[in-house]
Amino acid sequence: MNEEAQGVMEEEILAEENAIPKERQTTKINAQQPPPKKKKTLQELARDWFYKLKAPKPISYVILCSLIIIIYTGLLLLSGKRPAQSTKSTVSNNAIASPSPSVDPQVKAWQDKVSQFTDYIDYINSQSRTFTPPNVDLNINFTGK
Repeated sequence: MNEEAQGVMEEEILAEENAIPKERQTTKINAQQPPPKKKKTLQELARDWFYKLKAPKPISYVILCSLIIIIYTGLLLLSGKRPAQSTKSTVSNNAIASPSPSVDPQVKAWQDKVSQFTDYIDYINSQSRTFTPPNVDLNINFTGK
């Protein structure tokens, strides 16, 4: 190559070098600014965090703590309930309670028989207490001798 051709080539190279940095600057600016990220919801963040845990020990700690909190709040809610307040019933002046209700004669007869029978049972039990216990020979042989 002769010197004239070298000068032309150098000019072309310099022109390309000067032109390329402008293009590269625009691509660098575009490359430096990442595209806007989509914000993750709380559920997605929790799911990603949960999947990042590889050891079962932290997972079991999280589950245990959450169960303790749930049971504690449940017991607090159960203990906080108060029984319903009962309203006092007012007695009307029109209704007067009779001093002695009428008793059916058959019911009275059955009650008398029941009381007589219980008295008889008590009498038998008191009589049987005075008996002496029996003497039993517990030396039993099955050999026939």
